[in-house]
Amino acid sequence: MWLGLALTYFLLCRASELFAYADGLVHPEFCLTRNSLTFYRGTERVGIEDRALADSVQVDFIASKGDQNRDGRSITRGRSPLGPDGEVPVGAFEAVVAILDVHPELPGNAPLLTRQTPSGWRVITRTEGVAALRVMVESIGLNPAHFALHSGRIGAATQMAAQGLSALQIQHAGRWKSQAFMVYVRDTGAEGAKEVSRALAQKGEGKVSNGLCLRNGE
Repeated sequence: MWLGLALTYFLLCRASELFAYADGLVHPEFCLTRNSLTFYRGTERVGIEDRALADSVQVDFIASKGDQNRDGRSITRGRSPLGPDGEVPVGAFEAVVAILDVHPELPGNAPLLTRQTPSGWRVITRTEGVAALRVMVESIGLNPAHFALHSGRIGAATQMAAQGLSALQIQHAGRWKSQAFMVYVRDTGAEGAKEVSRALAQKGEGKVSNGLCLRNGE
């Protein structure tokens, strides 16, 4: 669950790109699967089974809410460098690899947040994701009612704005079809940018540094 919520921040994912609806079904085009991932070592492509050797991952969004023409969008995220004290930081690359490592036996068409339950395989639902996020948020003294699955996405956009990226760059990164999202960025403020990642890091028994969740535990 932690890893799925982390990807809403690191990849600016919409809920439909990771989580199932209440009925357990996922969007057939929007939801990321293992087939959405391509790993590289330098410029050489490596198989998903050799992901431990890779230094970057390409994530392919074949369609999204903001992609009315179904043009698709690909983004690449590299392995995070070690921290100054040897900490292993968790960024998009590390979160993706860790998700795959949970159930390496799953086929390529399995959604990223597929998990095993007593009744069989199923995808984590939005309701479950929101509930887990609000528990994390409440644990660090924030009002859980102010947070939902889009909070990671908005928090990442706000952090990018605080770091000086242009509205166009943020729009491209988040796959927004307009710059209307900037209203949320301005309302949240630069300090609010770290709240979601702070909650996620607290759950991981780590700390937040420069927008990265540094986790010491699983």
